[in-house]
Amino acid sequence: MCYIKYLFLVLFSTAIFAEPGDNNDFLSAWEKIQSSNSQLESFEKIDELKYKIKFSNLPYEGELVIVAYDVEEFDYSPVGESDYNKTGYVEIDLPDALEELAVKYSRTYYKWAESNTLYFNQKTQQWVTQKQYNEYLMSDENAVNFGGLFWLWQYWDYALALIILYFVVSSVLGNKKIKESLDLQKESVEQANELSKTSMEAIEKSLSQHERTNELLAELIEEVRKKPG
Repeated sequence: MCYIKYLFLVLFSTAIFAEPGDNNDFLSAWEKIQSSNSQLESFEKIDELKYKIKFSNLPYEGELVIVAYDVEEFDYSPVGESDYNKTGYVEIDLPDALEELAVKYSRTYYKWAESNTLYFNQKTQQWVTQKQYNEYLMSDENAVNFGGLFWLWQYWDYALALIILYFVVSSVLGNKKIKESLDLQKESVEQANELSKTSMEAIEKSLSQHERTNELLAELIEEVRKKPG
């Protein structure tokens, strides 16, 4: 009986006292952030993973249900060695919302949805929002490491257009060079054919002259034979 009480006490204590950076700690931080979120008029927990919520800039007032949440270790940091080593996410359902809510108010909805992803600072042992994490990435100490990646992300459309333009121009120039090469080959073949034709005409003329010389020689021999000896 004492063992069962002890086991229950251990499990109860584990549920209450969360370790910094674990799932329970993350969920508590998320609840705290939602309670002070400027996009919400009210946020109240009514049951395990169930909340009553009212938006200040979206036409929704009703239940919010957490369908999944978890904490993951960072596999890669864009700034190399980082103060942040974990990210946590919450996947939610708004059962009373119209299906087109997230589509019709997409910008407003997804701006709020960013608060469902938090980042854990291992130095301060605190969870921060996406905005705070971005400020950390763009701080002076990380600007050198992250600047190139941020530039690429911000101007990716332009970079992609330049890449496509480069290949188009290269293709056009390449096709132009191929055409020029084919034209030169065609001209060379035509010149070779013309030279061959000229050579054949010269040979035919030479043969004709040779035949005429032989005929004249034969006639001369015949005239010599006819003269009396």
